[in-house]
Amino acid sequence: QNYIFIAIALSFVAYLFLPITKLTIGTELPCTITPLKINGLDGFTKYNYIFWLFATLIALIVIVSSATALCFKKRRVQLKLTILACLLNLLIIGGEFWLIDFFIKILAPDANLETHYAFAIYIPIVTFALLMMAQRGIKKDEEKVKSYERIR
Repeated sequence: QNYIFIAIALSFVAYLFLPITKLTIGTELPCTITPLKINGLDGFTKYNYIFWLFATLIALIVIVSSATALCFKKRRVQLKLTILACLLNLLIIGGEFWLIDFFIKILAPDANLETHYAFAIYIPIVTFALLMMAQRGIKKDEEKVKSYERIR
């Protein structure tokens, strides 16, 4: 399971810099939305707090995943941290779709807008599945340890 948590932490570090979606408004140049900023548009600095909140959530999940990988001898703590990471991951999944919808409504409430989702939008969904697999593995390890203690 430790490899899974390390892979989750590394994938979220990469996720910070990858584009989530590309928006094209009519014939203008496309702009891309990443978890840190909007590339290609000026005048959106008043919405930086949204990106900082999103980046904070991602940093929290990286820290929790790294801490979970380091707590390999304490399976109960690992389970609790995995549940926390799952909840943070669900917030990120919901947050990325809210972020895209929010900026679509601001950029072009009634104009012709094309949205192309990038590969990075699926990273939180894949990491959620990995977290669930890791949680199942930790539970199985805990059951094995309990059964060996009963045999003694």
